[in-house]
Amino acid sequence: MIYVGCSDKSLPPRLCENIPGWVNYTTLSHCWGSHSPLTTTAATLSARKMGIPLDTMPQTFRDAIRLTQYLEVEYLWIDSLCIVQDDDSDWTHEAERMGQIYGSSCLTIAAVSAQDATQGLFSDRNTSHEANIQSYPIFIRKAIDHLPFQKPLASSREVNKFPLLNRKWCFQECLLSQRIINYTADEMVWQCQSLDHCECGHLRTSTSTLRSRFTRVLKYQKPSFKYNPIWRDAVAPNIWTIWREITVQYSTRVLTRETDMLPAIAGVASEFAKAGAGRYVAG
Repeated sequence: MIYVGCSDKSLPPRLCENIPGWVNYTTLSHCWGSHSPLTTTAATLSARKMGIPLDTMPQTFRDAIRLTQYLEVEYLWIDSLCIVQDDDSDWTHEAERMGQIYGSSCLTIAAVSAQDATQGLFSDRNTSHEANIQSYPIFIRKAIDHLPFQKPLASSREVNKFPLLNRKWCFQECLLSQRIINYTADEMVWQCQSLDHCECGHLRTSTSTLRSRFTRVLKYQKPSFKYNPIWRDAVAPNIWTIWREITVQYSTRVLTRETDMLPAIAGVASEFAKAGAGRYVAG
């Protein structure tokens, strides 16, 4: 985990292995792009624990740190820094813990528009927006004094075209996270277990999205519902349907390394196994 502090911002962030007790932390979901971002290796691990100067970090990392500090959260998890990239045992261990890492995070910060870590979370917005007025024939005497806008921003209409959302690893991170704030070129989009909402107002809460149904299946398999046959009968038939949908959508996304094909979905598979879908066997 990266300690970023929230009171004394003069100290550089540093890598911490021993976290004191249960703490709040954020996670960053980002595209590595064609150039590898700042990473931790066996050779740099000791230096990372002493401090990571902000001026050595790519813009997305700096933005995520500033946002985490603004939220008064002291810890941040970034995959390239928190996993020792040239240590196979550490990489495998952390890959198996993705469900726990993203599922326990208080917030996932998603740089959905950035193609790599140099582009940052924030961008200059186009303040003008073309919108069509949606009108209906209403047979009343009083004049209509307000009408809704019909055309949403591109970020809510073409959400699957963003670089981050085409990545297999990030697909898993999205499914596992409790709360996500997506930074697009046009607006911020909020997602949690009960609400999807964007600044332009086009997105509304939906219980039919794959992410919400995945969350409900896991929720209803908790011990409080485990021995209630009504809940089990209502939810269990959906488990395999949702798993099939996840594998279909997962298959349409891309990887930098083909060897990550199974690790990049292992966290989701582990959650299905805990929900009673049986033992996950891969490889």
